[in-house]
Amino acid sequence: MKKLIIIYLFLLNQNIGFTQGQFSGQFALPEIALIRIEPDNSDVTLSLDLPGEAGTMNLSKVLPTAKRIIYTSALPLLATRKITAEKTYGTIPAGTKFYLVVYNSSTGSGALGTGSGEIEIPETGQVDIISNIGSSFTGTGSEAGHAIDYKLEVTNMASLKSSNSENIGITFTIIENL
Repeated sequence: MKKLIIIYLFLLNQNIGFTQGQFSGQFALPEIALIRIEPDNSDVTLSLDLPGEAGTMNLSKVLPTAKRIIYTSALPLLATRKITAEKTYGTIPAGTKFYLVVYNSSTGSGALGTGSGEIEIPETGQVDIISNIGSSFTGTGSEAGHAIDYKLEVTNMASLKSSNSENIGITFTIIENL
């Protein structure tokens, strides 16, 4: 029995009749940063509702889930991105504040970013509205991505004029965290 085991081990080490080959290849995934506003890039109109009776005033208006942000992101290991919002033209009416309410995405896959919740859009500068986006995608469709509410709030009634009608532009940008 010992001779049979030794012969068997000897034959295993001989690789008789066997050849091996090696294939070397490369897999590359480019960095991807795509963003889109859904359902389309049309205007959103916010106007305060008329009060129901004398002596009262509706001091805020919210357009729930007026738009959605969807994205695809592919990044190197440990890198992250964020999406910013910036008022790029127009003036927020005197006596008011303009907010976005950005929710987490309930669709997609990967390291989806985190919505900021309610955040004021200032007259100048960018604000982070979605943070910690890794390699991920939100999906497409009517319920995909990060829902966005638009909110207008009266902060100083004395400054508000009934003729105040302003057009403002908000630009969303996906950028790498530094």
